[in-house]
Amino acid sequence: MTSTEDPNNQDPIDEENEAVSEALAAARAHQRKGRIRETANIFNKILSIDPNNLEALKGIADITAVTKDPQSALPIYAKILHEYPENVDALNNRGVILMQIGDAEAAEFSFRKVLKIAPNDVDSLNNLGMNLIEQKRFDEADEQLKRACNLAPNGERHYYNLALLHMRSNPKETKTPFKYLQQALQSNPEFADAHINLAQLYSQENNYQKAVWHLEKALLRKPDDPVILYNKGVLLRRLKNFPEALNCFIAAKSDFPQPHRIDYEIGNTHYEAGDLKSATAFFVTSISSQVNFKKGYLALGKTLAETGQLSKAKEALRKAGDGLESRQRLNTINILTGEQDPWPLLEENFDVEALSISPKEYKWCGETTDKCLSIHTSGMLDGEIILFARLIKDLTLKAKDLIVVTHSNMMSILPCIKGLDNVMLEDTFDIQNTSNNIQTTHFYSVPSLLGLENGMLPNYLDYIQADTQRDRAWDQAIFSGNELRIGLCWSSSGTRTGPQQDLKLEEFEPIIELENAQFVALTPTNSKMQIGHLQDLDVMNLAEYFRDYEDLLAVIEQLDVIVTADVITAHIAGALNKRTFVLLPLLPNWFWGYKNEKTPYYPNTTLVRQSRENNWDRPIQRVKHLIKEEYDLQ
Repeated sequence: MTSTEDPNNQDPIDEENEAVSEALAAARAHQRKGRIRETANIFNKILSIDPNNLEALKGIADITAVTKDPQSALPIYAKILHEYPENVDALNNRGVILMQIGDAEAAEFSFRKVLKIAPNDVDSLNNLGMNLIEQKRFDEADEQLKRACNLAPNGERHYYNLALLHMRSNPKETKTPFKYLQQALQSNPEFADAHINLAQLYSQENNYQKAVWHLEKALLRKPDDPVILYNKGVLLRRLKNFPEALNCFIAAKSDFPQPHRIDYEIGNTHYEAGDLKSATAFFVTSISSQVNFKKGYLALGKTLAETGQLSKAKEALRKAGDGLESRQRLNTINILTGEQDPWPLLEENFDVEALSISPKEYKWCGETTDKCLSIHTSGMLDGEIILFARLIKDLTLKAKDLIVVTHSNMMSILPCIKGLDNVMLEDTFDIQNTSNNIQTTHFYSVPSLLGLENGMLPNYLDYIQADTQRDRAWDQAIFSGNELRIGLCWSSSGTRTGPQQDLKLEEFEPIIELENAQFVALTPTNSKMQIGHLQDLDVMNLAEYFRDYEDLLAVIEQLDVIVTADVITAHIAGALNKRTFVLLPLLPNWFWGYKNEKTPYYPNTTLVRQSRENNWDRPIQRVKHLIKEEYDLQ
């Protein structure tokens, strides 16, 4: 009797295989929809049935690799490789995770094993190239990445990696990484990472407009990426586009890994925009959420100082730690208020040996010498150099010859200092190439070396004079009238806060309303609008004829009164003992002192200070009143 096979009696192995196949199809469908949890659940069920199923193992490993603990995927890849030792994907993925956790050598072994199995695997060549870059083996990395370029000339990733190689190996050179990033974008114009790195390169070259353009391209692919938004905000702030910068920081804040840094950058943006009240509030928020955030304390201290809250500023600066900037700002406040003698601090910070200007054997220590003495000015404001130049008379008693070593802007005016015959460009000075018949120091060190104390300087006046033999571009006859001649010097520094903040021409208009006076512009300008404005105000624009500071000096000598921002004009006028009004912000430079109206350095100078930060209205009105009363003007 012949038996017939029952179609319902299916082989259990076939049933299992069919169930696994259906489950894998379902997992793929969930994966395409981005349903990670459902995909992982199915892969785990498959592995409970078939522990060595390659697709399920690989799937669960790939999901684990992108979690917060990618290292937990390593045992899964190890199991795959135990069963399938030449599985290229598993070797590559294991290498990537090993790189993430900092085991570069093990990662390199994994990538090189792939290349033994598949020598032309472009992904492995890229991965190995990046691995070698991390190990700073740049030449070897270059070889692997160029192999990838030859194998896949249209692939964007290897060109991008070559750009990273050159950015890491030679950070100051931009031409080569530019070339490779442009090649990456030719292959894929929407390659966000390439746009991000091009933005970095353009920013490095101070081309912030181009940098922002590339970040906007990256945001088209990653519209809510907080890091890109953060970087765009920083660039927009550099472009002085403060409202848009604030929008970027606010958009980035909710997902940014360090929210206190966003508050800090929002504070910086308000600070640069001149809104110190808002800046203070955000700096306080940044340190409230991160109590050990030293940069936040430093920024808060700076802002509090500039609003005149010096005791609170000092408290914040102490919490900023013992870094150089916090120490310098504390010292500046203490010098400004007279709590510390500036000379020992300046000597310590600007010692020529510490600045690598001079070896120890050439250093001058204040003794009388028969050698030539070179005096350096690096790090000084131009006005400070004029102030310290009154020390030349005393220095001539200490040394046989003097040379002042300075920058190009000062080369025309320093020879006008009485008793100073030799001035040299600092770019050309090399003490090693001079004879041994020289000693050197820094101007900031000189007061201490001469035994001066408590910020005092010799009470010399009229220690500078213009070159009487030099031809002038203006007609000297313009100074022959009987009207009071008032020089006006404003400052368009581009800075809205701090000692060097803007003091623009428009602020001077109430003073220009005074009658029976001739006003003279001392600030050069290339703005056609501002030149026209000066004409409308009937202000004589002699600044258009200035070639250098010596021309400025020659004009100031001819004037009766100077009204000026805290720029070199204030010091030239003071050195000439001219009647001078210096307009100062709430936090001025150290040499003007704090709150006083007079300065011991320039007896004929009156200091007129802001009473509210970033507001020049009251100081201007006070200067107008003082000139009106002193010279009987209407």
